[in-house]
Amino acid sequence: MTVVVPKHAGGRPTHYDPKRHPELAKFMASRGATVAEFADAVGVTDRTVRNWFAAYPEFAKAFKGNAAAFDERVERALVERALGYEMDSEEIRAVNGEIVRVPVRKHFPPDVSACIFWLKNRMPHKYREVVEQPHAVVELHSPEEIERRIQERLIELHKSGYIDITPENEDKCGKRKSLVADKKITKIER
Repeated sequence: MTVVVPKHAGGRPTHYDPKRHPELAKFMASRGATVAEFADAVGVTDRTVRNWFAAYPEFAKAFKGNAAAFDERVERALVERALGYEMDSEEIRAVNGEIVRVPVRKHFPPDVSACIFWLKNRMPHKYREVVEQPHAVVELHSPEEIERRIQERLIELHKSGYIDITPENEDKCGKRKSLVADKKITKIER
């Protein structure tokens, strides 16, 4: 039996199959498929799949319940990477001209990146990266104090050769050729 769920007013109806779609959702979610991947596999949009979640609780349960199982599997794999692990395996070797399968135990050492990831996410209060942000203290000054500081800075820049603040630095029209302050800043009153 196929149930028709309208996509949206005026749109083409989507066909939800209560026998096929929950089983497929269960299978794909248990292997880590996302909603987008499932939607692509059945030929509908993500939005349609989310509408099916709302309309068919058995479908939502099949998909979301198995996605959690996959998440647990990934979590276990991360723990193994963080702690290191051993694995039984086989190697194929040539011994006395004969090909033989030799059982071996492989050791995988702990992975520092996996440890850091695990600790930062499981115990953020203890292992988060604390970035100190410098806080500038802003002092409020009078207009006269601000003008005095600007004059001091301009004189420093002039002495360093970055700007010319001499009144002679004018063109024939009386305009300044570079950043120039008034004549009064050539002398600072303290």
